[in-house]
Formats: sequence, structure tokens, C-alpha cells
Amino acid sequence: MTPHFYTLYGLHLRSTGAIHGLRETEPAETVDLDIIDGIMPDGLEPDSAGWVATDWLEVTNDAPAAMRDQTIRLSLDRRYLQWRLGSDVAAAFALDGSHLYTLWSEQMDPALRAFNLFGPALGMALRLKGVSPLHASVVDIGDSAIAIAGRSGMGKSTLAAAFERVGCNIRSDDLCVAMGQQDGFFVPAGPPRVRLLPDAAEALYGGIGGDSVSDSPKLQIPVRWLTTGAIPAFQRLDGVYLLTGRSGEWAISEMPRNLALFALLQNMYLRHLTSGAMRQMELVTAGALTQRLPVFTLQTPQGHDKLKKLCREIISRHS
Repeated sequence: MTPHFYTLYGLHLRSTGAIHGLRETEPAETVDLDIIDGIMPDGLEPDSAGWVATDWLEVTNDAPAAMRDQTIRLSLDRRYLQWRLGSDVAAAFALDGSHLYTLWSEQMDPALRAFNLFGPALGMALRLKGVSPLHASVVDIGDSAIAIAGRSGMGKSTLAAAFERVGCNIRSDDLCVAMGQQDGFFVPAGPPRVRLLPDAAEALYGGIGGDSVSDSPKLQIPVRWLTTGAIPAFQRLDGVYLLTGRSGEWAISEMPRNLALFALLQNMYLRHLTSGAMRQMELVTAGALTQRLPVFTLQTPQGHDKLKKLCREIISRHS
């Protein structure tokens, strides 16, 4: 079987199957994550007695309903973590973050498989590697980038799409991996698509079709750099904007560091599914970000027609 190679969120991936919506890259000398599609680890089929309930990774009380319905189990030898989503998805993660095994329902279309892989599956793989991603979309503004953080449904993807419509590149949708270096934080690229509700897709991209994903009202729109050429592999992060709601006009305010710290902790990706070590890493990441970057609250205006003007205002602040 010929392997497929990809680069996503700064990880060099090697997959036994092609991944919908991603361009293949040249084989990397070092692979960060092997994705084995269609099987589970030896002797550990989804309903095997080798899996047991665990409190090593806990689902918090304030988790969304869909997450509370998921099943988390640990292998008896404590080498693998199993994540189940009903009868549709079974994933097994090597606890050292090196391997991901996936089984999908035959009824699940390739776009939905990719959605689960790009988001929850790779989000968990990153966390097992000691990385704490933000629940945020990222857009490039010139030679830097900003993260747009917020709870599900707050409009992260819609605002990112508005930035693209005024000439910026969407670096990542929904998941932001901020990698700390001596001279700042840098963000690698995510999958080249943005997911939008039909009204936002029509208002911002009118007439440009997107892939529908079963069991989701959102459309997947290919982002501009997919056709115009690759974006820089990494971009310096210049600030974080935390979406707080909508009103008649926009409002932007820089947060004090102590409040920004707690706000970022509330906006870590997969924060409802966590272990003690992961919580500690979240605190380290959020603390470092708030020490080195400004964090702003952002109240967005009602109406898609006003978003482009807001984007231009934010672009002027970072130019």
C-alpha cells in the first residue's frame, strides 16, 4: 500500500489512505503522526475486552451535549486511548501521540470524515503531544497573523471568511496551533477550507458553491490560497481577538492580562475533554500567550454587510 504524505498544523502526517481536501506533500524525513485508516491496533477492536472505562481523561460537567454522548476508554496496557462517537466513528490514539487509527461508518461521506479528522482527531493527537491549541480561526494580515477565538457559534469562521474577501488569507479555521519561539509565537497552516452556514456563504461568497457535509448545516468552502498558491508555512501571531457577541456596531477593547488568561483557558480546543497533564499545559500556553501578545474582546456588528468594514479596521491596527 502506497502511503500518502501531508503537512497540517505543523505536523508531518503519513496516512494509509488519501485525505479528502488536502494536497499531498513530498515525504518527510521525520513523520510526526501515522494515520492508519480502516483498522484498530492489534487485538483492540472497538468492542474488545481490551478496552476499559477510564477517568484518566475526563469529560467536564459543562461539556456540550454532543461531547457528553461520546465514549472514552483506555486500553488495559495503557498504550492507547479510544474515542467513540456512536456507531459512526472509532479512533484509537497512541498515548505518545505517534499513531492514530480510524474506523468510519460506511455511510459517512469523505467530507465529514475529513471534518472529524481535521478537528477532533488531530486536536486530540496534538494534545497528546503536549500541544494546547486554541479554539480559534487564524487569518494572515501582511507578514503576521491574528487569531479569532470564541465558543462554537460565535462567528469565528464567518469573520475569517470576511477577512479573506478583503484580501487576507485564512490560515486555519477553528483550530489554532500557536508554537512558541524565542522571538514570538508562530502559527502553521490548517486545512484549506472554511465552514460556513448557507446564509454566510451566500452573503460573502455569493454563487461560489461549497461541499455540503452530511449531518451538518454548514458548507465547506475552499479557501483562496488553495488556488493562488501555498501560503507561508508559518506566520507570526500578532494578537488574539475573543468574540463576545453581536450588536449594532463593533467594539474592540484590550483585556487586562489576568482576565485574558482566564479567557484563553476557556477557549482551548477540546477543553471539555482533558487530563491533569493537559490542564497544566493549557495553563502554561495561555500564560505565555498573554505575557507576549495582546488579547482583545471583539463585539461584531449585526449583518454580514458590515463585516468587511470591521476587517479593514482590524487590518489597519496590524499594518
